[in-house]
Amino acid sequence: MRVNIVIPYQNASTQYKIWANEEDDINFRKEKEWATRCTICFAAVELETYLRKIGFQTSVSEENQDASYNVELRLATDISTDDRIGKVTGEEFSFYSSEQGLIIEGIGRVGVLYGVYELLKAQGICWLNPWEEVLPEPHGQLMLPEKKHYKPAFPLGRGFCQEGALKESKLLWLWMARNKMNLSSYHAQTAKFQQKLGMIFQQGGHIFEKILDPDNILPSGKTIWEEHPEWYGLPKNGIRKKEEAIYNQFCMSNDELLEFLSEKILQRLQKEWYHADIIHISGFDTWGNNCDCENCKKMGNGADLNLHFMSFLRSYLDKAYKSGTLGRRVTLCFDAYEGTANLEAPSREIPENLRNTRDYILYCPIIRCYEHCLDDESCDYNHYYNKHLKGWNGISMGINEYYNVSKFEDLPFLFTRTMPNDMRHYHNLGVKFMQYMHHPMIHWGVKNLTQVLYAELCWDTEVNVEEVLSRYFKARYGSHAEAMKKAYEIIEEAGKNCSSWRAWCQQSILSNLQNWDGGKPEKDLYRDSHLGDKAVSIGLKAVTDYKAAMEILNCELLKAEDDYIKNTSFVSGVAVNPTDTRFKAKPNVYGERIKEDLMSVIYGMDCMELLIRFIEYYEALQNNMKSDNVFARITELVEKMSMYYVPLKYHMFEPEVFCPDALARCQLKDLYYRCKAKREEMLLL
Repeated sequence: MRVNIVIPYQNASTQYKIWANEEDDINFRKEKEWATRCTICFAAVELETYLRKIGFQTSVSEENQDASYNVELRLATDISTDDRIGKVTGEEFSFYSSEQGLIIEGIGRVGVLYGVYELLKAQGICWLNPWEEVLPEPHGQLMLPEKKHYKPAFPLGRGFCQEGALKESKLLWLWMARNKMNLSSYHAQTAKFQQKLGMIFQQGGHIFEKILDPDNILPSGKTIWEEHPEWYGLPKNGIRKKEEAIYNQFCMSNDELLEFLSEKILQRLQKEWYHADIIHISGFDTWGNNCDCENCKKMGNGADLNLHFMSFLRSYLDKAYKSGTLGRRVTLCFDAYEGTANLEAPSREIPENLRNTRDYILYCPIIRCYEHCLDDESCDYNHYYNKHLKGWNGISMGINEYYNVSKFEDLPFLFTRTMPNDMRHYHNLGVKFMQYMHHPMIHWGVKNLTQVLYAELCWDTEVNVEEVLSRYFKARYGSHAEAMKKAYEIIEEAGKNCSSWRAWCQQSILSNLQNWDGGKPEKDLYRDSHLGDKAVSIGLKAVTDYKAAMEILNCELLKAEDDYIKNTSFVSGVAVNPTDTRFKAKPNVYGERIKEDLMSVIYGMDCMELLIRFIEYYEALQNNMKSDNVFARITELVEKMSMYYVPLKYHMFEPEVFCPDALARCQLKDLYYRCKAKREEMLLL
C-alpha cells in the first residue's frame, strides 16, 4: 500500500525534511507561522519514518496523489488568535474521511503532531520508554483510528515535576510527545526541540527560603531581619526570633512584602525564568503555621492568605505586561499542601482575577495512601485529602502525585489498582493539570509500567485500562507476557502499603526509625491505622511476595536466555571500530527487560526485609529481649546491600551525579551505624 502524506506548503516534497529541523532558528513565541510549519513538517517526517518501518511505501507532497492513499495534515483554526484553555498550542485534533483518504486536522500545530502519533499508535506501534519501541509485523493495511474529536483530559499540562540539570534528553522529550505529554522544565541544550514538540516550561518551586533569608542584605545596607522583622510570620506565642524566622509562613497580609516578592519574581522572569510558561510558587516548606498577626487572621485560613498573594502577584505581572516590562503572559501555579500550611480549601471567595483562569492551584496529597483510591471513604489518609480537594471551587486546579518521589525512588512500587480510578476522580472534579514527582532517571524497570499507564490516563481518563495493560505486557515481554503480568500483580501487592512504610512527617515506619538514636527506645514505635499491631507480619508477607515474584522472573529469564541462545547467530572477530555491525549479535531483548525487573524486585525485597528487621530489633531492645540474632540478620542485609548499586541519583539542581549503594539508597544506612554504635556502648558497660 502506498501512502502519500499531504502538508499545506508549496515545495513540500523537496523541503519538508529541512523545514522539520529548523527549530534552532525559530522564536516559538513570536514566529508562529514558521513554528507551525516546523512542527507539521516534523509530524510528516515521523509519519513517513514509521510507516516505512512497518512496510508501507510513502511520499510527502503538497497535494493529493491519485495512485496513493492520502493522509492530509492540516490546521483547523488560526492558532495565533486562539488563547482558550487547552488551545494555546492547539493540542486537540480530529480524524475525518476524505474522498482520497484520511484528514488529520489539528486545532494547532501540536494537535497535528498528536494526531499523527494517534494514527501510528493505531498501527500497533508502542513507544515503551525513551529507549525502546516495539513495531508490528508488516501487514500492508493502514489501520484507522476512530473518526472523532480528540482532546486531553488535563488541558493545562501533563507531565512530570522535574528537578536536576541532567534531565535533558531528546529521547525523553520524544517519548513524552509520542505519548501526548507536554509538561517539562527548561533545558538550554534542547529547549527549541522541546518547543517544536509542544512542550511548556515550568520553573520555580520553593524559592522564598532563599529570597527571604533573614541575613540577605537590602539596598539600605541592613539585613531583611534588621529592617523588616514584621515580614516574617508571627508565631502563636507572639515573639519573632531570627533563628526561627522561616518556621512560620511569611506575613501575607503585608502588601509591602508582597510587592518586594513580586518584584523579585518579575526579575527572575526577565532573567533565569525568561523561558518559563508556568511559574510554580511554594511558600516556606516548613510544615509550620501561618502568620498569627491580626491582619492575617482576619483574612482567613492558609488558602485564603495564599490566594491573596497569588491575586496580588497576578495583578503585578499584568501591569508589567501592559507596560511592556514583561514581554509575555505567564501562568501562575501556587502549591496547596501541609508543608506550606494551605491544604484546606479557602474559607472566603476566590479573588476575581483568579476565577476560572489559566492560573491554578497545585493540590499535593503528599502523605496519601496508595493501598486505597483517593475517594475511598474508608481510608483515613485519603478521606482527609479528598474532603479538602472537593472544597476547592471557582479556581482551576492541578494535582501533584507522588509515584516516584524521594522516599519511593527506585523501589518497585506499582499503582495500576488506584491510578485509573484516581485520575478519573480528578478529572470528574474538574482538575485541569496533572504532574507527578519524579520520573526515573535510568533503568525504569518495573516503573516502566507506571510511566506508560500514567501517560495514557493523562490524555484519556476513560481509556480501557485492561487493554492498555494487555498491550503493554505483550509488547514488552512477548511470549512471557502472561507470566510477567502475574509477577507484576504480586509485586504491586507487596508494595501496596508504601506510604505507611515510607511517607514523611513522622507518619510512617521509615520516618520514625530515621529519628531513632539506635539505643533502647522509651516509647512504642509509631504504626499507622493501616499497619497497626500487624506491621511485622504484613511486612514479612510483602517479603514473601517479592520472593514469589522473583521465582517467576527467574523462571522467565531462563526461558528467555535459552531462546536467545538457540535462535541467535553469533559472530566472532574484532570490530574495526565501535560502529562495526558485523560483530554485533541481535540483543537478548526479553532477557534484558526481565533482568532489569529482577534487579528492581531484589532491591525492593531487601529494603522491605531490612525495614522489618529494624522494627524487630527496636522492639527487642524496648522489651529487654535478646537481640543478637535479629541484629545479625540486619548486618547480613547491610553487607549484601553495600555490595550492589541502584541507578544514578542527581544532586538537587546540580549536574553532578553519584551512584549510591543499595544500603545508602534505602535511607537506613545511618540508622544501622547508630544501632551498631549503641551496641558497642552497651558492651563496654
